[in-house]
Amino acid sequence: MNTEIEQKLIQFRVNISEAKTTEEKARALVVLANRLREFSVFDEAKSLIYNAIELATTFDYQLILGFAKSTQGAICIQQGEFKLALALHHESLVIFENENDRYYIAISHTYIAMTLQSLGDRLTSIEHYKKASTIYEEIGNFKDLSGNLINIGLVYTDLHEYQIALDYFNRAISIFSTMDDHYALSSVYSSIGNIHVLLSDYQNAFKYLNLALNESSAAKSRYAEAAILNSIANIYNNLGDFDNAIATFNNSLSISNEINMEILSGINYNAIANIYRIKKNYETALQMLFKAKQIFEISESNIYLPNVISDIGLVYYEEQNFGLALECFRDAQQKYYYLNDKTGIVKTHLCKANVYSNSSYEYRDSKTAEMNLIEALRLCELMEVKGKQLICHESLSILYEFENDLVKALHHHKKYHELTIEVQSEEVKKQADKFSWERKLADMEKEREIELLKTEAEKSLLNETINHQKKRLETQAFEVENSIQELVKKNGLLQQIQSDIKKIAPHTKRECIDAIEHLLDRVSRHITPLDSFKELDKQWTVIHSCFIKKLQEAFPDLTTMELKIAVLLNMKFTSSNISSALFLAKRTVEFHRHNLRKKMKLEVSQDIYQVLATYSSQ
Repeated sequence: MNTEIEQKLIQFRVNISEAKTTEEKARALVVLANRLREFSVFDEAKSLIYNAIELATTFDYQLILGFAKSTQGAICIQQGEFKLALALHHESLVIFENENDRYYIAISHTYIAMTLQSLGDRLTSIEHYKKASTIYEEIGNFKDLSGNLINIGLVYTDLHEYQIALDYFNRAISIFSTMDDHYALSSVYSSIGNIHVLLSDYQNAFKYLNLALNESSAAKSRYAEAAILNSIANIYNNLGDFDNAIATFNNSLSISNEINMEILSGINYNAIANIYRIKKNYETALQMLFKAKQIFEISESNIYLPNVISDIGLVYYEEQNFGLALECFRDAQQKYYYLNDKTGIVKTHLCKANVYSNSSYEYRDSKTAEMNLIEALRLCELMEVKGKQLICHESLSILYEFENDLVKALHHHKKYHELTIEVQSEEVKKQADKFSWERKLADMEKEREIELLKTEAEKSLLNETINHQKKRLETQAFEVENSIQELVKKNGLLQQIQSDIKKIAPHTKRECIDAIEHLLDRVSRHITPLDSFKELDKQWTVIHSCFIKKLQEAFPDLTTMELKIAVLLNMKFTSSNISSALFLAKRTVEFHRHNLRKKMKLEVSQDIYQVLATYSSQ
C-alpha cells in the first residue's frame, strides 16, 4: 500500500484503537474495511470484515452484522465472485428487513441487482433496482434514486432497449440538474454517449462524452475524468485511429496512476498493448500486458486477469512462440471456467485450436485442434452466438480438408455458408433498426430542445428542422437498407451456387474439371457486386449530389472511390461497414481513407466524421 493511501486511512485506524466498546470497535472495523475496499486493498479488508462479523455475531450486533456482510459482498463483486456476493447480499437484506432499516434495505436491493446484472440475469436485476428506487423515493433520497435510474438505464442498454434506457437517463438528468450534481451528470452523459457508440453514431458519442468530461471537470472528479477518457479512447480505437487512441488511453492512464485507480490503470495498459500488438510492436505490447497482469494479480481482480493472460498468449502466438502461447491460453481458460465466463472459454478454445492446427507448430495435433473447435462450437450454439459459430465451422472445414476428410469438410463448409446468409440477413435488419433508433434519438433530442425554447415562433422553426432531419434520416435508412439487401441477396445466391458446384466437383469426370473450375471462377468474380454499385451510384449522385459537389469543389483531386467512401463515412459507416457494403478488403478501405485524409490535409487530431459533417450541413 502506498504512503498517500496509508495517510488517508490513519484516522480510521485510530478509531479502531480508541474504540471504548466492542460495538464501536466492530463498527470501526467495517468502516475501515470499506475504505480499503475502495482502494482495492482486498486482503486486509477481508481480514477486518471477518473480525467484525465474529464480534457482531458473538454480541448480537445485528445491524453491524448486516453492514459487514454487505461490505464482504461488495468485495466479492469487485473480485468477480458473484455467486458468493449474491448470497451475502441476500443475508444482509434479511437482517435489514428484520431491523426495519429502509435505507439499507434499498442498498441491499441495489447490490443484489448489480450482482444479478453481472451474472446475466438482467430482468430480475431490474426488479431489484426498481424496489430500491421505490424506497429511495419514499424516504426522499433523490441522489440514490437518480443513481438507480442510471443503473436501470444501463441494464436496458444491455437489452438493446435504447428508448427505455434514455427515458431513465433523462429522468436522472432532470433530478441531478436541480441538485447541481456535476459528478452524477457526468455519469448520465457518459451513459448516453455509450448508447450512441453502440449505434455507431460516433459524432453524438463524442458530443455526450465531452459533455460528461466537462461535468467531471466541474465536479473535480479525476476518477470520472479518467473513466470518460478511456471511453473516448475506445471510440478512436473502434474507428482505427490508433494514434489518437493511444494518446487518449495514455491521458486516462496518467490520471488513473496519479489517483491510484489500479484497475483502470490495468485496463488502460491492456488496451494500449492490444493496439501495439495490431501494429506488430510485440516487445512494447508484452511490456504493457505484463504491467496490466501484475496490477490485476495484486488487486485480485479475477474479472480482468484472464483477459490479459489470453492477450499475452495472442502476442506469443503471433511471434510463433507456440509453447508459451498454449500455457497462457490454458491458464486463462481455467480462470474463465472459474468465473463461468462462456465467452472467454470459447475464445481460449479457438486460440488453442489455432495453435494445434498451425503447420508451423512442432507438435501439431489435428485431433486436439478438432476437440477444441467442437467444444467451442457447442458453447456458441448454446449461447446462440452466430458470429463465433461461423469461425468454428470455417476452421473445422479447413482442418478436415487438410486431413483429407472431405465429407466432414463439406458438412462444415455448407454450415458456414448457411450461417453466413443468416448473419447477412440479420445485418440488414440491424442496419434498419439502427436508423430507426437514430430517428427516435433525433426526435427525443429535438423535443428536449423545444421544451427549453421560450417563444412559439422558435418552436415552429425547430419543428420544421425536426421534420426536415427526420425525412433525411428516413431517406438514408431506405437507401442503405435497400442497397444492403440487394448486396446480401445477390451474394447469398452466388455463395449458395458456389457451394453446390463444390459439392458436385468431386463426382465429376476428369474431362469436366476444367469446365467446373471455369464456372467456379466466373461465380467468384461475380460475387463482387459490380451490378449493385449502379444502385449505389444512383443514390450517391442524386441524393448526395450537394455533398459530393462541395467535396469536389474543395478537393478536386478526389477519386470516384474516395468520394464513395466519403459519402459512406458521412453516413456514419466504419471501415468494416464500408468493407462489407463495397465488398473491398478492409486494408483497401483503410488505404482509401488514408488518401482521403491526406488530400483533405487533415491533422492526426482531426475527426474525419466531424469534418465531413460540415460539408453535409453547409
